Amino acid sequence: MRPKTIDLKFTNGRDHLKKGPNSCRNYGFEKSRGDIINWFDSDDLYQPHALAEVVTHWQEGVDAVVVKVERFNSETGKTVDYNTIQSNTLIEDYLTGKITFYVCGPFWTRSFLEQQQDLFDPYIRNLDDWDFNLRMLYQKPHIVYLDQALIRYRKFHWSLSKALVHHNDAEIRSAFYAERKTCGLIKS
Repeated sequence: MRPKTIDLKFTNGRDHLKKGPNSCRNYGFEKSRGDIINWFDSDDLYQPHALAEVVTHWQEGVDAVVVKVERFNSETGKTVDYNTIQSNTLIEDYLTGKITFYVCGPFWTRSFLEQQQDLFDPYIRNLDDWDFNLRMLYQKPHIVYLDQALIRYRKFHWSLSKALVHHNDAEIRSAFYAERKTCGLIKS
């Protein structure tokens, strides 16, 4: 399955939904029409060839193509690190943070996502991508991994990922909620 065109859309008008990035992601999915779905935030940047590279690696029966993400310092432009995306013990290593996809690393098929009971949890603000990707991994998707950093992720001194370090109570509660939710899934 190779899409013939890349169709990017921006939408507005979700006043009836809970405020936050996850409600926006779910709303965007509802409004989207493409066969390949990728979420990214304002601090994510595609490399110029990223979308073409993902499409050329798509095969029949693939549920997701996961690419590496280069994190870089927004002030200096210097690379901070690259995420690890593959493992022989995928769920265990994702659960413990040895590998991570971020929200922007996976390109999912619409057909796979439509089979899921829930996508992004609107009550989670911190660890939302961890929760989402982990729940998708529990479904045992067929994944193609691209060991190329096709996305750059700006690391700001005030970014949401540092909210726990800065003792932001709402973000700490969100992280605990995400972890409790995952523990419940593991038990079942």
